[in-house]
Amino acid sequence: MERDDAWVQSEEQRLMTWPREKLIGWLEWNDANGIWSDKDMIANDMDPMTVADAVEQVMNFVRENLESPEEMMGGSLAANPGRYPKPDEFDPWLKGSPMPPARTKKLDIADLMRNDPDAADGLVEMLGDEADTVEIEDGPGGYIVRYPKTGEMWEYDGANGFWVEI
Repeated sequence: MERDDAWVQSEEQRLMTWPREKLIGWLEWNDANGIWSDKDMIANDMDPMTVADAVEQVMNFVRENLESPEEMMGGSLAANPGRYPKPDEFDPWLKGSPMPPARTKKLDIADLMRNDPDAADGLVEMLGDEADTVEIEDGPGGYIVRYPKTGEMWEYDGANGFWVEI
């Protein structure tokens, strides 16, 4: 199928049938650092998103990538095996379940070393022995680390191989 204006319009119409929670869940999956949840929006003096608002935000990603939300999820899984939920975890959500797969899971440095030695090595290089004391989450956007002593947080940029403070 050609990805022209007609395709974009049909994708927007299809997304208008999604429940609001599913749209927001997809946005949270796609951009874990964004302000999408009602709680985050209210905390930032914004009104919670309507279905139309959420569709508009999802469509920004659709237009940019010329891919459906499902294709973007599948592409992320293929590009980052082991870092995203497995296809059997995606399937119920993609077939209509209102919530996306679990977004994060807690790891320790040993888990990180097994899952992604480069990320673990970078963390140890950055923090030394203190790497054992951080809180590590593996989420849809990648690894996020919180340093409890200071509250500092970093996200792993796997494409470039380094940790970025967030």
